[in-house]
Amino acid sequence: MLNQLQMAQRKFETIRPNAGAKIDVFQAEKLTEWLENDVCGITEELVRGKHFQATARWPIDRLTRGNVCEERTLVEATDRSLIECASTHVQFARQPEHWQRLLRLGRYATLLQELQLMPF
Repeated sequence: MLNQLQMAQRKFETIRPNAGAKIDVFQAEKLTEWLENDVCGITEELVRGKHFQATARWPIDRLTRGNVCEERTLVEATDRSLIECASTHVQFARQPEHWQRLLRLGRYATLLQELQLMPF
């Protein structure tokens, strides 16, 4: 498998388009051929492998709400921390002296109004 990946990567390096450049018909055909013959074959082989399947399922198995595992606990802790941080910023912004400073900055006024953070 590793040899196939390396060969496909080397082939791509010889046919890849330059950033921002237009692709001509010949180059498009070569890229299509590379995708169909090299990439699809490797992908089909990977999909059949148990390790690949387990790796692809990892986010579902570990991060889905209701899972009891370290990764999900960290996601929930991060979520709580972000909400607490945002709440602190809202409390700060609602204080009249800070509100006036934010309004003077101009670009924040519309955002604060949209978020309905006006203190009065």
